Amino acid sequence: MTEPHGIPRNVVHTGNNEIAKEVTRTVFEQTFKNIDDILHKDAGCTSELEYTEQSSWLLFLKYLDALEHDKAAEAEFEGKTYSFILNEAFR
Repeated sequence: MTEPHGIPRNVVHTGNNEIAKEVTRTVFEQTFKNIDDILHKDAGCTSELEYTEQSSWLLFLKYLDALEHDKAAEAEFEGKTYSFILNEAFR
């Protein structure tokens, strides 16, 4: 079973930060490679420099989405409501 960010739950909770860091780095690298491949194919770019802005924006949105889900879960745990920054259609 994995957490929302894609890291296996058993690795995150082992208490071994080095393993968790390595898994996080691997997940990040694979995510970036997937984005890179999609943009390269769809946009027809010949260089990574041509779509650095798009890659950065997608990574930011992925981070924001994970942060929002964490904040919503925290609010639910505390019995509060959480208002998402982005409308559901854009998440």
